[in-house]
This record gives sequence, C-alpha cells and structure tokens, in this order.
Amino acid sequence: MKKELESTIKEWLRFVEMDRSTAQHLFNTMHPQPLEIICFHCQQAVEKAIKALFVLKEIEIVKIHDLGMLIKMIQTEIAFPDTITISAIRLTKYAATFRYPQSPDIDEALTRKALADMETVITWCKEQIVLAGYEIE
Repeated sequence: MKKELESTIKEWLRFVEMDRSTAQHLFNTMHPQPLEIICFHCQQAVEKAIKALFVLKEIEIVKIHDLGMLIKMIQTEIAFPDTITISAIRLTKYAATFRYPQSPDIDEALTRKALADMETVITWCKEQIVLAGYEIE
C-alpha cells in the first residue's frame, strides 16, 4: 500500500514539476514574457503540490482551484503555517482571472512574487511528504 501511495504522490509531483519548470522557463527565456501564463503555471504547480498532500493523507481530491479552500479542507490533517497559506492564497487569482483578455494587468514584479510564492509552497509541501517517510525523487 505504501509503495502505491508513494507512486501516486510521485506522479502528482511530476505534474508539479512540469508546471514549475514551465513557469521558470517562460520567465527566463521568452521575450516578451507571457506574464499571465507564467503566473497561471505558478498557481497550477502549487495546486498540484497541495493535492499531493491530499494523496499523502488519503483524502479525496476535489476539483477546485481555490488554494485557500484546499488548505482549509486539509487543515485538520496537516497544519499549514500562515506564511505558506498566505503564499498559496496569493496565487489563487491566477487560476482564471488573469488568463483572459481584459483582465487586470500583471507586471514583472507581480510575476516575480508569484514565482517566489510558488517555490515557497512547493518546497514546504515536499518537505511534508519527506517528513512522512516517502521518497520523492
């Protein structure tokens, strides 16, 4: 059972890495930078990292993109520090609002913050998985 759970967690983390590396690659190499899409991938990476914790705790994954709501749903099983919760919540708006024409403007500073928030949350989520005794690499 543990091997099956570990395999599922690794699969979720593989998708986290795809979104994470896509965001970083677009930011570092594409000009002009597609800031909205970069921020979207930041949000997606964090959403999947949090959902990997749902797998870890054997909680049914719900199909929502509100990161604050996801954290609230798993909070009884795993306590998120305020700093992690705040970083995640800041990314929620990039799931939809900013991906369409006539959305609020995103600038490079907001994008850098989204990238930093993404790294903070993903690192913390991975630490929780390792602390629970699972291999993630």
